[in-house]
Amino acid sequence: MSSGHRVWICTLQRAKPDRIGAMGRPSSPNAVQVSIRVPPEWLDRADVVAEQMSAPGQKMTRVDVIRRAFEQGLARLEREVESE
Repeated sequence: MSSGHRVWICTLQRAKPDRIGAMGRPSSPNAVQVSIRVPPEWLDRADVVAEQMSAPGQKMTRVDVIRRAFEQGLARLEREVESE
């Protein structure tokens, strides 16, 4: 693509129980890999938050931040739906 943006293809697959992630984090045997398209600015923001949340010996990654944002955002949406 000439726009310079990455193209993400949506994939779903079950994690293998014995697989260890790149950062040494064990994959959940029930985890499903999901790929989505997001604006590049969101990734930049996630990188900034990851850096701010990191501590010596405990580096946060972009993926850690996105997982947390997804979980907290979904919980918030569920509360909003319940209150309607």
